[in-house]
Amino acid sequence: MIESLERGRGNSAAELDARGRLATSLVIASSRHEAVEEKMEQAERAAPTRPHPNTPSGSVVQKTAGLAAAVLDKVRDAVTGRKDDQPPRPPRP
Repeated sequence: MIESLERGRGNSAAELDARGRLATSLVIASSRHEAVEEKMEQAERAAPTRPHPNTPSGSVVQKTAGLAAAVLDKVRDAVTGRKDDQPPRPPRP
């Protein structure tokens, strides 16, 4: 993408400056995207692997009970042999 910026039509100082600012903003946007991706991966690793619909929706409860539920879910998954890419089985009627 930056190579296409270098092949721009104008070579005036204003156009060169604009292309330089655009290239800089693309690099910054890319680094922000990578930071958000990393935070999402961390959140997915810390999140419970099963639904807990009866958990209260308060933020303090979510942060404390959610961490405990995540640990218990991961232990349960390890004991039952459930893999990361398998969804939980629905309860039997």
